[in-house]
Amino acid sequence: LFDIFDILGSIFLIECRNLNNKVDAKQIRDFGEKIRIKNLRGGIFISRLGITGKTQDIGARRVIRDYAVQRKTILILNIKDLEEISNGLNPLFILKRAYCRMYFKNMKI
Repeated sequence: LFDIFDILGSIFLIECRNLNNKVDAKQIRDFGEKIRIKNLRGGIFISRLGITGKTQDIGARRVIRDYAVQRKTILILNIKDLEEISNGLNPLFILKRAYCRMYFKNMKI
């Protein structure tokens, strides 16, 4: 098991987007730059429909991978994650799952 705050840091950014489409690479890059400029370890980006890119080699997922190389963690939450939290699921579980979903694609928890 791991502590999500060891990964994100004790201070991190959160940004929310309620758009009718997936968040693209530019929006994630802008968020990543906010994290980098503030010298933080990571942040949580909430996008109702998620992000672009089906693999870690394209779209917003590629940008997240590029920031991971710089030791900057970006977690993505979507509307389903928020619904699970509002239905009583532990938010720490959701964040850990988001981390595994992004960085260990084939891992199920």
